[in-house]
Formats: sequence, C-alpha cells, structure tokens
Amino acid sequence: MERLHLRWFLRYLRYLAKICTTYPRDVFRLVPRSMVYLFVPWLTRAPKQPDIYSCADPERAAEAFHRDGYVVLRDALTADEASELRRIVEPHGERVVEQERTGVLTTRYESREPERYSFADHGPCREWEYLSRDERILNVLRRIWAGQSFGAVAAGGDFVRPGGGWQVLHSDMLWDNTGDAVPDVITVNYYVSEVRPEHGPVRQVPGTGRFPLPNKIVQRFEPKWMKRTLVTGSPGYAMVRDPRAWHGGTPNTSNEVRHMPNIVYVRRNAPLDDISVSLNAQDLGQGRWIAEFANA
Repeated sequence: MERLHLRWFLRYLRYLAKICTTYPRDVFRLVPRSMVYLFVPWLTRAPKQPDIYSCADPERAAEAFHRDGYVVLRDALTADEASELRRIVEPHGERVVEQERTGVLTTRYESREPERYSFADHGPCREWEYLSRDERILNVLRRIWAGQSFGAVAAGGDFVRPGGGWQVLHSDMLWDNTGDAVPDVITVNYYVSEVRPEHGPVRQVPGTGRFPLPNKIVQRFEPKWMKRTLVTGSPGYAMVRDPRAWHGGTPNTSNEVRHMPNIVYVRRNAPLDDISVSLNAQDLGQGRWIAEFANA
C-alpha cells in the first residue's frame, strides 16, 4: 500500500511539473479546482442531464466538448442504422460471455466488475469499424481538432449485463498529456438501445479532462453528486468524450443488456508514449490505422 501511494505521489509531482512549466497560468486553477470538485460540491455545477446537440452544428458541439470534456449528439445514427448496429453488437457480446464462461478467452482484466465486459479485452471488433468513416461524427472531430489531422485506430466499447454494479471513477489515460487543452485521443460511444438510469449508463463528470487521475481517495469518497452525472440516451445517440475525464459505469438494474460500441480516434502526431495505455502502440508505430483523415 505504501508503495502504491508513493508511486501515485511521484506521478502527481510529474503532472504538477508539466502543467507548471507548460501551462503556468493554469496550475492555480486546475489543481485547486480538482480538490473543490471533491470536497466542496456546492461550489461546483450541480449534476444535470447534459445538453443535447446535433451533428449538423459542429461548432456548438465542439464548444460543449471543450467546456465539459464530452458532448452528446442526438443524430449520430438514424434509427435504422442504430438497429443494424445493435444486431451486430449483441451476438458479439454473447460470444464474449460464452467464451469466458468456457475458458476459451482468459484475457479479461481482473479489476473489472462482475457482469461488466469490455469488447477491447478480447481483440479488435472489426464488425463495426465502418463507423469510423461517418462524416457526421468526423465533422465534429474536425472542429475539436482544429487544423490537426487524425485517424481512427480502434473499434471496441463495453456492455453491462443485468446485475452489473458500480464501476470506480477512473480515467482511460496516463498522466503525460493531462494538462493539454485538447486531448490526443477522443472516444465516440454509440447508443444502440434506450439507455435510462436503470440500464447502467456511463456517469461522466464534466470539466475533469485536465484533472489529475482520480486516486484511491477520490474513488472511496466520491461525492454523491458525481454518481448522478448520468449520460442517458436513445438509439442513434453518440457521446464524443475526452478519455482523460473522470467517468465510470453505473448499476444495471434492468432486465436488459446495455451495449455501447465505440470508435477511438487519435491525433496524427500524438506521442505514442502518451496514448499507449489504452491503444495498441505497436500497431500505431507501424502505421496500422483503420482510417486517416486530413483536417486542413
């Protein structure tokens, strides 16, 4: 335990050193604000359903992303497209569960909670890589990464079965690019079914993309208001999110499986050391991208 705290402290010092040298004006705003979020919740934004935007208005969508660390789009897919994606995703999830049950697949992370699964734990999901070329989403990403080329690098996502519980608050990234105003990686999660509070939606804490990683103290004493930052949605919705931001799964108390496939995009010149925690750095280093997109 002492070794764990020492390692966290050293990484925290590295984070402070970076934002002090790279973003000196931000250090007095970001670090205290992260503590305020934890212990003085009445001074922060009350939890509420996020505003919903349209892919047809990428400027406003990008503004919301930069402000909150995520944006919800209501028209990423048509009803028919969402239905077809669900038809593809559901049997894939059933195979993962069956293969784990029979011991065919043994790559599942031990830290994952019961009834909660990550598609990426079991290899690439090529069946829905076609989503990476959706111009409706690409137009929003081009506004977020203004003037910077990017590419799609992975298809994955997660699903939670009935009975799945709370997932600890976490970040998908390392500390290396925490202080950067714009993330090197963006994840797009697709809604293929109605996701209400009882279905186990993601909780996404707004404004935490540039915060330090949530440590054990954060996870143990997570304020109740953070547990209410649920991002519900309907078939065809998509959540474009900064994977650095604090987020986590919530209990699925329904009798339905909640699937959420995703596509992961990376800024073209992003340092591999910064992004390899959630991606296959070897493939990226050898130029194996699903698709690449110019952004003049």
